[in-house]
Amino acid sequence: MPIEIQRINDDTTQLGEGPFWDESSQSVFFVDILGKSVYRYTPSTNTYVKAVVGEKRVSFIIPIEGQQNKFAIGYGNELALLTWDGVSSKIDGLETLAALQDTDKYHVFNDGKADPSGRIWAGIYMLKSTEGFDMEKNAASLFVLRPDKTLGVLTSGITLSNGLAWNEKINKFYYVDSTPAEVYQFDYKDMKISNRQIIFKFSEAGLEGIPDGMTIDSEGYLWVACFGISQVIRIDPNKPNTILQTINLPVTQVTCVEFGGPNYEDLYVTTGAIPWGGKPAPEGGSVYKITGVGVKGLPARRVRL
Repeated sequence: MPIEIQRINDDTTQLGEGPFWDESSQSVFFVDILGKSVYRYTPSTNTYVKAVVGEKRVSFIIPIEGQQNKFAIGYGNELALLTWDGVSSKIDGLETLAALQDTDKYHVFNDGKADPSGRIWAGIYMLKSTEGFDMEKNAASLFVLRPDKTLGVLTSGITLSNGLAWNEKINKFYYVDSTPAEVYQFDYKDMKISNRQIIFKFSEAGLEGIPDGMTIDSEGYLWVACFGISQVIRIDPNKPNTILQTINLPVTQVTCVEFGGPNYEDLYVTTGAIPWGGKPAPEGGSVYKITGVGVKGLPARRVRL
């Protein structure tokens, strides 16, 4: 089957991110970070819903296991619990799960996912001001939300925390720091990671741009959104800097990827349209469904609270 790329949203996001395929409703949730909004798209009915959350940036959305209309979201410097029916254009409630205290710099949560046990893992970037993306280098961390609702540090010295993925069969955790344009591999056990190794570096692979969101397929290979170069790449975590497949998108700022569909054979891709690196905002901001990639993904985990 040839690869086909379909645009699914009627309008465009400023900075689309965090697609999550919800198996129970057969729909994909995603966010617009700068639009401070959450979205739901249902392929079977081709329906598309947007709800503005509040005044802070919204970075990811994950359903809560066993709780209807409840979602964990990244919300500025908070991990928050969102109540939303996924049908209305208005949310029903928002409460803080945990928060980082801002001082002279500003903590902003970015990509987040539930680990194999259902705990929230989410990283941040540190802004020098409340607007834009002027970041403090090596000042950010990756956190885990502990059962007592406190935040534990998994790793530090990060600049722009991004994609996360786990291979449960071999107890490996994969992680992106976008600014050095590197993908890392760690050993993981419970709420601890160790033995960091660089498995993919954009400069050594001959790529410009930066790695952004990431997912893993059923064969254990990683799919990485390439911000700035209009691509999604499939890489081999066991062979450093090895690209197995490249899919070209019609927009420049590719932000995140996630498998979905009834058999997890479709790839959902979010994109952005923001000024970056001194350049004006390009065309973009649409969400795409890619079919015919030739491999299946894995179900994303819901959050357990």
